[in-house]
Amino acid sequence: MKAPRMPVKYMSEIALKALLVQPDTRTVKGLRNRMIIILLYDTGTIVQELVDIKISDLHLEARNPFIIVTGKGNKTRSIPLMKKTVAHLKDYMRRFHTVSANETTIPLFYSIRSGIPHILSTDTVAIMLKNYGEEFIPTWCDTRALCTSTKPECLFHT
Repeated sequence: MKAPRMPVKYMSEIALKALLVQPDTRTVKGLRNRMIIILLYDTGTIVQELVDIKISDLHLEARNPFIIVTGKGNKTRSIPLMKKTVAHLKDYMRRFHTVSANETTIPLFYSIRSGIPHILSTDTVAIMLKNYGEEFIPTWCDTRALCTSTKPECLFHT
């Protein structure tokens, strides 16, 4: 006899909208974090796939823009992007990356340590989502059940 499946956790539309307005887009970190949330939502990638994205994985000028992600077992897949996401990515690229031939291997999302861009950890992204969730749940939601969770896997299923 099979064990009963747990219901899939996902974010409500209200919770997603509330989460998207949490990052302070007047700051560099806030702009980066908002782009992370947008890309997690649009692509359905898991956090490890997201933090592994390099500039060379973006194909924003293609007829049908897409991104290449590498998942478990080093398997790659192409994920189409919505027009709005492409516009956000282009704006992000203008602000955060001056792309030249030798810079295409740097991570799309990074933090600066000792003047050098370093890939974000999956924990950093999870903590960022958790912190934003703690800010918006009391403000935007009547109950935690409405918002479910801001864990990365909830964005994956949204």
